[in-house]
Amino acid sequence: MQERDAAIRKYPPERQVDLYLMVMLEQHPPDLGLADAVASSGSRIVPALAKRLAQDNRDIAKLHLIDVFLRMQELGSYPVASDAKTMVLLDKQVAAMKDPQWKAMSSKMLGRIQRKSR
Repeated sequence: MQERDAAIRKYPPERQVDLYLMVMLEQHPPDLGLADAVASSGSRIVPALAKRLAQDNRDIAKLHLIDVFLRMQELGSYPVASDAKTMVLLDKQVAAMKDPQWKAMSSKMLGRIQRKSR
């Protein structure tokens, strides 16, 4: 796992996001620990995550991207809750989700991010 984490962090942020989503959406079972590796990139990866979150129309992909933001907040690698622009984006993306299950899970993650700021 340490080798995997180090390997993914060697890629540019956009490629990290691509690889992360590929693993989460195409590999069964998905490697749930990979979110921590991506999240550990901190502020360096925020623009790539935000761009992908805004552009990807798949609710399941949005869920996985929001999970990385949650992990960033929980690991302390980036203060997501203090970043007003990112929080607006997360709120908008969760509100736009159509699948009730993915939306509910994403909403819970967003709530956890918000609670971590207090």
